[in-house]
Amino acid sequence: AALPRSAPHIPDTPFEAILADYCEIKGNYYLVAADRLSGWIEIKGVTRNSEASGTKGLIQCLRRLFSIFGVPKELSSDGVPKFRSQATTEFLRR
Repeated sequence: AALPRSAPHIPDTPFEAILADYCEIKGNYYLVAADRLSGWIEIKGVTRNSEASGTKGLIQCLRRLFSIFGVPKELSSDGVPKFRSQATTEFLRR
């Protein structure tokens, strides 16, 4: 993966900027999100073998995360397909 062209924005408040990954471990899916200011980590899971384990599960996890901490100004991920999907992109634009 290419490195960013400029230094990342330094957030002023908690959960203004987060790093996130959506991964599968032994059939369970998890959103792992880290606040760039404090380093706080949140993990949100999706029920095993659920219909919502793919992109729907990611959006469900993001919605829960945002309901607790608010919508971040910046969300960074490693670009896995579920983050790049049309459904996720549309959800994040709202």
